[in-house]
Amino acid sequence: MLLALFLCCVMVRCTGFQYIWVDEAFTLHLIQHSFRDVVWLTGTDVHPPLYYLIVKSVVDAANAVVGDAVSRVAVARFVSVVPYMVLLGVCATYIKKRMGKTVAGLSAVFLFAAPQFLYMGMEIRMYSWAMLFVTLSFLSYIEIVRENNRKAWWCFGLATLACAYTHNYAGVAAGALYGVLGIHAFWNRSLLKPLLLCSIAVFVLYLPWLFVLMRQVGAVRESYWIPELTKDSGYNYLFYMLGIDSKHLLRLTVMMIAFCCVRGLWGQPLKRAVPPCVGVLLPVVVTLIGVAASLLMRPVFVERYMYPAVFAFWIGSLYTASHAKPAAERQIILLMMGMLAVLYTLSFPSEYRSMRSKARQTAPFLELAEKNPSAVYVASHSHIHRTANVLTGRPGVAWRIPVTLLTERVYKGQTPRMDTVEQLRELMREAGGPLFYLSEVSSGDEMGEQAFRFMKETGCTLTKQMRARVGLHEVDVYLVSGI
Repeated sequence: MLLALFLCCVMVRCTGFQYIWVDEAFTLHLIQHSFRDVVWLTGTDVHPPLYYLIVKSVVDAANAVVGDAVSRVAVARFVSVVPYMVLLGVCATYIKKRMGKTVAGLSAVFLFAAPQFLYMGMEIRMYSWAMLFVTLSFLSYIEIVRENNRKAWWCFGLATLACAYTHNYAGVAAGALYGVLGIHAFWNRSLLKPLLLCSIAVFVLYLPWLFVLMRQVGAVRESYWIPELTKDSGYNYLFYMLGIDSKHLLRLTVMMIAFCCVRGLWGQPLKRAVPPCVGVLLPVVVTLIGVAASLLMRPVFVERYMYPAVFAFWIGSLYTASHAKPAAERQIILLMMGMLAVLYTLSFPSEYRSMRSKARQTAPFLELAEKNPSAVYVASHSHIHRTANVLTGRPGVAWRIPVTLLTERVYKGQTPRMDTVEQLRELMREAGGPLFYLSEVSSGDEMGEQAFRFMKETGCTLTKQMRARVGLHEVDVYLVSGI
């Protein structure tokens, strides 16, 4: 638990890193709208609105209390860390009480050190909150099977409703838990009435957004950015969960975890074996449903959509391992899981250094923006110009590339499309500052293809200022003159 607390402190330290990518830029611009507009604009996108309402509430409150003393990026990142703090408390209390000290301690370490957890916990997106709600739903399900008390049903209903309003695949995970409870209801008829009442209540409360979801699904059928499934997709899903690049080591790790789970469940009564097994299989079920939906209409599933259910996987794996008998074998199995947690912890510093490196690569661009408060930034890549706009607070021009209606609405016209030199001249006159072109880097110091094409199309002169990071992209920053 002390190790987990230390890792949590490191994660809080990471909230000060001033770099973002395009999805985070979208979040930071969306929450500048009113609460009503946030819900409406989210309805025209593909995600539910709860996370955006949470982060907007906190960022607005922080802005009212401390003003510009703390950056919006830091506050919004901290909002994404809060679920980790809550789950750390859950490990130290509920999991320790119900599953034992070893499961609680190892779960807490996996919470911070497992693959992708540091990165996803830093993102100014809904994923950490979705993980919190799915995990609480899973633990509430376990409590219902154990005790069948009113408190557990209330927690389960509220947590699953929050899942559905936070991320669609978190809602899928919650739906799977309702299905499992339906199976339990055949074994224990006392579960049937509260299950029906809870299901009806959650359905009625979700119904207003269900109509929006149907419209979103219709839009996704027509066009969506996710690439086609390939023969390596299954491997990519496993790599995402276990973080092992070697296929041989990945297979070995899967076999080890499977062995630990099977030995833990061996000889256990079915009703006792099912709850921890549900946690192990929850991300698998989510993935299978996502793949099935992709095959039925068009690709709608990527690896990170597994993330909300992955912590339930680690809790379930440890919980099953803790059931192994005799005690000596149980200790050996938990030791194997502990060694895996140690290996993941050893990779934590490299992930931290990677994030710090991104922040340092972004710093020169932020310094340039601070020295040129009236500057305008133009790019030929949609992610770059939108991210630059949020990082600098200045217009980010899309040069001869599409700008969607949703982008125009969310970014309030701060990321316009321009196709002519006259438009650029007019914008520069209005801004009263310099114009910078942001080009994806090429090999060496040669001018990139994007910069060369922009110079040819506008007849301008480009003077290289620096190389820096803007979102996911390393860019060359050019001062534009001669327009």
